[in-house]
Amino acid sequence: MTDRRQYKRADIDVLVNNSLVTRAPISNVSENGICIAANTVFTRGDILFLHFTLPCNTEIKAYGKVKWHQQDDNGECINGLEFWHIEDEYREQLIRFVKSWTRQKDIVSG
Repeated sequence: MTDRRQYKRADIDVLVNNSLVTRAPISNVSENGICIAANTVFTRGDILFLHFTLPCNTEIKAYGKVKWHQQDDNGECINGLEFWHIEDEYREQLIRFVKSWTRQKDIVSG
């Protein structure tokens, strides 16, 4: 199966602090956005302030706009957020991290 996503993603498990939820796990991150799990159903278009630390101890701060969400049977909601505003410094750190992460994954699986 071909991955048609525009941006490479790193499947990581870190926590995000944001303006509406104290802490929520991130299931993946790209240079353009993240996917977070929460007990809160966000509305499409909501803008959230995000503050999280990548596994390489790089701190990221950004605003994310909710693009989609899915709720499972346990009430947990998976929310797809596109970065609405992110400083160039943080975006560059994300790009480097995702490239490094996916390169390591390719080496391990190859």
